[in-house]
Amino acid sequence: MKTIARILAPLARIPAGITLLGAIGIIATFTPWGLAANAVRWLAFSIFFAGCAFEIGRRFKPGCVLKFDAVDFSAIAFVAYAILSIAWSADISQGLISGIRLLALLMVFLHIRSHAADFAMKAVAPIAILGSLITLGFTIAFPDSFGGFFQENFSTEAYLALLPYLFMFTAFAGSMAFRKETRSIAAILATLMGALPLAGILIYLLAFNASKIELFILPALVFYAFLRFDIFKLGRKRFAAGGILVVAAFAAGGMLMPHILATPSINVRVPLWVNSFFMWMDAPILGHGLGSFRATYPLFGESFAQLVGLGFESQTRGGIIGDMAHNEGLHLMAEMGIAGLSLAIAFVAAAFLHLRTRKEPLSLMQEAAAMSLLAILGIAAIEFPFHVPTTAFIATISLSILLAGEDRIMASLPLPDAYPRFMARLLLAVFSIGLIGMSCLDLRASIHFNQTKILMGRGYGEEAFRELDAARRIWPLDSKLRSLLFPTLMRWQRLSGLRYGTDIPLEFYPENVAKIHEISFQATPHDNGILNDWMRYLIMSMVFENTPEKTREIEEGLKTLKNRAKLDPDTWVTEGFYALETKDIPRGLAAVEKGRALAEAGDLLDATARETILKQFRWMEDSLSIGQAVPANIWKDRNNPANNPK
Repeated sequence: MKTIARILAPLARIPAGITLLGAIGIIATFTPWGLAANAVRWLAFSIFFAGCAFEIGRRFKPGCVLKFDAVDFSAIAFVAYAILSIAWSADISQGLISGIRLLALLMVFLHIRSHAADFAMKAVAPIAILGSLITLGFTIAFPDSFGGFFQENFSTEAYLALLPYLFMFTAFAGSMAFRKETRSIAAILATLMGALPLAGILIYLLAFNASKIELFILPALVFYAFLRFDIFKLGRKRFAAGGILVVAAFAAGGMLMPHILATPSINVRVPLWVNSFFMWMDAPILGHGLGSFRATYPLFGESFAQLVGLGFESQTRGGIIGDMAHNEGLHLMAEMGIAGLSLAIAFVAAAFLHLRTRKEPLSLMQEAAAMSLLAILGIAAIEFPFHVPTTAFIATISLSILLAGEDRIMASLPLPDAYPRFMARLLLAVFSIGLIGMSCLDLRASIHFNQTKILMGRGYGEEAFRELDAARRIWPLDSKLRSLLFPTLMRWQRLSGLRYGTDIPLEFYPENVAKIHEISFQATPHDNGILNDWMRYLIMSMVFENTPEKTREIEEGLKTLKNRAKLDPDTWVTEGFYALETKDIPRGLAAVEKGRALAEAGDLLDATARETILKQFRWMEDSLSIGQAVPANIWKDRNNPANNPK
């Protein structure tokens, strides 16, 4: 018992915020994706923030002075501009969510950096150990929920960010365990506590993990350790050896570049990067605003395809992968422009200046924090770790640890009176409660949204739509839930094969379809998928109501669709349907020819999608070749008794 008490003694001195991190964050941050994990993780962070806010409030005492240095000011300036950019964001609701979370991360960074760095250093290693053990346990116990590329690439990033802490903890404990003068049962147990999860994670990542693209971080970390710690006692010669290794790595990368670009992971990311670059070029100075990426990206979804002449680029429909640029630098530039990028560079410069001017050498935990940040920055080149709660949280804690301690004081803000202290505490309390409430709503909506995906995958269109509708009513700020409502309704129709009869659900009455479309359209007005589905609905309903206004709307919509998604075969399927309905044979044959050529040349179309589209074009061509337009109607006219047999 004394040994256990000695191991846990540092944790007993940890303040409320860090205690909540250990008690709640460990388990909640490493839950399987099947349990709406990202929402659970944001909720865990919200509770942790409440603990930090409690600690901050306790420090607001008579004579309290808030001190800020260059690092603090640069971080505050970056977050302030990010929040300001919401004013011109194309998706204000998503911008508000991102801004609130960014502000909370900033406050955690400032608090831990100024007042709790020592406690954080003592807490992070045990948290890394327990979190890694829990994650490995989930992976083994729930392989179906936690396995697969979509799940594993995010857990892989968390593993890679935690590895430096595990390594430093194990190395420090091992050095004590193997020296006679410091050897003890506690040191041996601590070594095992670090070594077992460290070995387990490495074996899992290298032998069993399906997500391999992030593993380039491992040699990068080894290379950093080689240069930083002079493991082989080479002195200054290690820098020359490091330079040779860098040149060799670039040479090997150049020779392997054709093979690297041909891999599926890179093959999908390159179009995203190029499209994101064109998105930045559209608003280079101020950017499109925080949270605007998903709403604005479809306008540039074909930029890469048009640049290199591909037949079809898989992101033109604004799919889920178009939510992020998969490169944090490009994502930052697209949303916040050169202004935001300059502020981010200013923060990095202030951090480097702080590290260069500090008098004390970095501690082991600070070295681990530097390596963890290196891993996260490497991942940021191909993923979006600052938008995933686990890695964003680890990055915040690592920055706090690495930059702990005061620099030259730039400004002070005294709080001498009771009223300002009371208002500061009140604002912290309101913000904490609001953040937790927002996270709870997000969690409830995420559970319904996960059910939507499961039900849709099983072919239950109606139940999937009801779950999605419940999710967007619970959490109306999430524009993604609203944008998916109309496409899910259309998917329900296709799955159920609704035709003539008396049992058409209320959602399919024309006035309700229009309302549902308006909800999705307002969420993402540039989504080509929503526009395509709306055009098909209008075309299908022409058999019952064919007015000049509807014809004009269809013509204008098709013109917009062909302008924004001319390389998507689905665009020409819709064009062909309209030609069939209007008996415009030349127009229909031209659409078939164009769409078929795109589908056959579409390198990024999988075999099933290509064959489905080609079947549609073959059917369309057969109908057009005999000059007979086959109505695409599947809708019911409630006012026509002939279509409603009793």
